[in-house]
Amino acid sequence: GGAWLINLVSACVLAEVAIKQKENSNSDVPSSFKEVAQGSLGSEHAGNAVGAISLFVNTCVLSFDLGRFGAVGASLSGLSEQVASVGVAAALVCLLTLSTETLSSVCGICVTVLFLSFGVLLIPGLAAVPDFISTFVQPGTATDSLACLAHTAPIILMSMIFQNIVPTVTKILDYDRIRTVSALVLGSSIPLASYLAWCFACMGGGIDVGTLGLSASGVLMTVFSIATLSGSSLCSGISLAEELETFFHEKADEKSLSDARGSFQLATALAAVLLPVV
Repeated sequence: GGAWLINLVSACVLAEVAIKQKENSNSDVPSSFKEVAQGSLGSEHAGNAVGAISLFVNTCVLSFDLGRFGAVGASLSGLSEQVASVGVAAALVCLLTLSTETLSSVCGICVTVLFLSFGVLLIPGLAAVPDFISTFVQPGTATDSLACLAHTAPIILMSMIFQNIVPTVTKILDYDRIRTVSALVLGSSIPLASYLAWCFACMGGGIDVGTLGLSASGVLMTVFSIATLSGSSLCSGISLAEELETFFHEKADEKSLSDARGSFQLATALAAVLLPVV
């Protein structure tokens, strides 16, 4: 809950910065951390530093996504994990050359499939919890709180990755403050509630992950995994492309960028995906 609140407040701050820049200018505000930071702090060095951090974080996330895609793809197709990962990377390059609106629609499809598959798994699991009250108030079994925090740290850090897409979401929603804040609140609170409900169902005995196997629930888990990895890969790829676009075309005029209709050039898309692949 604390991580969610920190993420939400910082995301709203990022969105507000982009909206203020839009209100104070006659042109479209760039949706990359590098240019948002450079415009706010008035320093090219600060913009480059922030852009480099964003590139590093998104590269790590997309590398993880492609690796997990390889493992899932290998188990389904019989191909090697490396071949499966490269195949997904090639598909991602093609997707990144599409318009921003199309990419947003593809992400929406991923989210819909994610929630449908997850809901079919979760709802019966919650119903199978024998005693809600006893499960909820049962104390933890760990004796070392610091060790528990260490186990939780990766989850908290990964939950902060959605910040990377905030400037792009603000741009897609035409810098409308109400729509943007609503998207951030709903977009961050629904996964939090879903995650807590999943933990509750598993610890309460309603779901036994170890016995899913090749059952119908196991198939749904695979669909859920693919949808999750697809959405994460797209968002990380978009963020990488946004940052690289500013480095590749820093001297380009506004008209040449707007002619792209929100899509990324092939060279940008290739660099955004090849960096994590390497």
